[in-house]
Amino acid sequence: MARTMTWDSSGRPGWSRRRRSDRPLAVRALACAIGLALVVPLVGASAGPAGAATMSPVLTTTATTDLGATQPIDFTVTGVPTGTALVAVECTVQALSLGEDACNSRRNTLVFAGASGSASGSFVPSPELSTALGNIDCTQPSADCLFGVASIAGSGGTSVIGAKAITFAPGVTATSPSGRSTYPRPPLHPRSSAPLSGPKITEGHPLSATVSAGLAPQLSSASDITGPNLPAPDQSAPSTPVAGQGIIELTMAAPRTSWESTSHRAVVVDVSVNRGPAQQIVCFAGASPFTYAGFTGTLTTGNHPVSVTVDRTLSSTGSLPPTVRLVHLQVEVVAPSNPYYDRVAYAPVVYGRTDTARNDTPLLTYANEGPAPGGTQALSYTTIWSREAAGTSFVPFLEWGEWGRMTDITETVALGVGAGGSIIAPTYDSCGCTGSPATQNEVSLLEEEVPFSGSYFDQTHAVVRNASGNDYQSQSGTTAFRIQQVPVPGPAAGATRASVMDTSPWTYLISAQESSRWYTNGTHSPLSPEIGDARQYAIIDLATSVQDVSATAVAIRLSGSNRWYTSDFGSGFPLRDGGHGRTVVKLPLGWEHRPVTSVRLIYYPSGPNPVVKDVNIQVLGLTSAYTIEHISLPAIEVVPSASASSGATTGAIARPAPARSRPR
Repeated sequence: MARTMTWDSSGRPGWSRRRRSDRPLAVRALACAIGLALVVPLVGASAGPAGAATMSPVLTTTATTDLGATQPIDFTVTGVPTGTALVAVECTVQALSLGEDACNSRRNTLVFAGASGSASGSFVPSPELSTALGNIDCTQPSADCLFGVASIAGSGGTSVIGAKAITFAPGVTATSPSGRSTYPRPPLHPRSSAPLSGPKITEGHPLSATVSAGLAPQLSSASDITGPNLPAPDQSAPSTPVAGQGIIELTMAAPRTSWESTSHRAVVVDVSVNRGPAQQIVCFAGASPFTYAGFTGTLTTGNHPVSVTVDRTLSSTGSLPPTVRLVHLQVEVVAPSNPYYDRVAYAPVVYGRTDTARNDTPLLTYANEGPAPGGTQALSYTTIWSREAAGTSFVPFLEWGEWGRMTDITETVALGVGAGGSIIAPTYDSCGCTGSPATQNEVSLLEEEVPFSGSYFDQTHAVVRNASGNDYQSQSGTTAFRIQQVPVPGPAAGATRASVMDTSPWTYLISAQESSRWYTNGTHSPLSPEIGDARQYAIIDLATSVQDVSATAVAIRLSGSNRWYTSDFGSGFPLRDGGHGRTVVKLPLGWEHRPVTSVRLIYYPSGPNPVVKDVNIQVLGLTSAYTIEHISLPAIEVVPSASASSGATTGAIARPAPARSRPR
């Protein structure tokens, strides 16, 4: 899900959009665009909406030298089309030279141009930056840090407005505070019903045990496999051994760690069954008992040796000795007669990036299965990652607004299963990467489903490597993180990919924890497009059919106020057009205690005969405990953007999707 950076005939960068299932977009590095300003500072040609007149944008700023640790740079951009999104970021010359989204920007400021074609904002640069080259101390003269502004226009074009060098005043150090976020932190751990008990496993003291593998149950829901509770119990081993696909489920807690922490994030555990290759489990749920499930390959019911080892080298616990409590351990066999057998039998081995225990970790893998021509079965596997490390998430407004979430969801492997279990036409989602794991955080160059010709584990499990910052794969190379997640059921027919998160809402919590420590200029103001508390966002599941419409947005009004809160902040930025997908509306904290009194679908005409029909809207909310609730809605108004801005209520009326009431 990324926007791909291209170059037009004039040498200017531009965004190209590639259509794929569920309207994924591929994103190329915004930092590349900012880098051009080093060559032609303070000059750029606007790529505004189709038909807009060519304008000459100009950037002006307050001082960018001898800055205090929390001193803002105030900036103004003039001469850009109305509604243009303008993003201010900080980077370094060296990182930009990589030609990728190498800045890993933890803060940016997003503003929209008003009717006068101008916009103003404020940005607080950080004395220390995190980039693909490592942490950069911007207080050092050799750092070459810079401040820049680029436009992301509604047509999909982009242009550089300008950039200026940054220097800090004497006495400012890399460790100086730089205006960190003030919005509320999420809970430290997912809630669990499993009691905290069991042996402790520490470095140098692995657990070795012989475990009897019984038969797996039907595995009809995600909670049967993984989550903050104990797994579904297996059936006793039959007297006659049964061969099938093995699963190991470990309910573990990692004391004094949390995915929200900047220093004590996660313990990594190496797990082996029958002395087979060790798989790594990142205990991202922290100190709360949580069930992690991995497949083992072919296994027979009966007794098997199991080894569970704490891996200090891979763990991200700072000075804290990595420790886990093993609350529950279960090994089971998915028999060929089990309806879920094929989904486990062909699940991929995915090697994680070397930072998998710190950022962008795999939360869930889900499997879709269905009939294919010729009597075969089609299988595909998709992974939900805690946060996209490069790409759309560079500007959280885009990630939230285009997808309704801050996780990254990417397909890894797809294949057909023929008679006798043969593999037919396997494919994987290639990143187009040619480098080694050392260049793993680059933005994918290809993002295309291509034939798989790589290796297999135990004959049926394709082996791929997460080779890019936006979570696309390579079929070659390995890392120290060998991930063998047992797939959970995929989305129901007609549902979005994110609906899998709704059935495992702890995924929203882990993603929020990572966002809270990564983005350092968040705000809970509902009028700001900067990232806020995840529970502020009403998740909008939106399906429409449109013609002569460039963009759609959703607006919500709450009881006790006449203010409208809109998914695009009134900008007209094309986060959504037609089709089925998700977006969000940022609301005041505590909005869950106020009924929704009005809902509008706002459309922006792009031709003489705009049509909006087949409107279906559902609104979901995250409770304070990170559970999902469906919100009751009034009738939905469908209005053109001009009417919406003037407060009129003209337009067709669409009935809301059925929803149950939120307890008040």
